[in-house]
Amino acid sequence: MLETVIVISLFAALLLAGSSSTEPALDVRVSDAPADLPCPWCLAPTQEKDAQCSACGQEFG
Repeated sequence: MLETVIVISLFAALLLAGSSSTEPALDVRVSDAPADLPCPWCLAPTQEKDAQCSACGQEFG
């Protein structure tokens, strides 16, 4: 009887753990400056004149 309760409890725990979202959260930085497009690497706001991302340093182009 105790084994049955343990097995059912473990099964229920696995079902609950499997139902949570596994999508990663996006790290988006918000600034007051108008942005043209976000950086393709870190999604920080960028300007058309930028040669590299001010947040992660990746070069554009």
